[in-house]
Amino acid sequence: MGLEDTLDHLLWAGERIVDGDTLPDQKKITKFVEEVTAKDIQRIAAGIFRNEDMHLALIGPVDGALQKKIKSEFEIAT
Repeated sequence: MGLEDTLDHLLWAGERIVDGDTLPDQKKITKFVEEVTAKDIQRIAAGIFRNEDMHLALIGPVDGALQKKIKSEFEIAT
């Protein structure tokens, strides 16, 4: 995602050239991205988003109905 900015992209390309690397072919990049499956994304996400590392903070008025809904959908530590 850091390569979305034009300057970042050109700096990355320049570093590769200075290091003696070649720039990857656009078709190879496209093929590599298209080979990613939903299972690949789920596997990576499962390692990043773990319940024990999640925290939720709510600010503002929360009525009883919304509070019950939140508690039923999330494991709330008290």
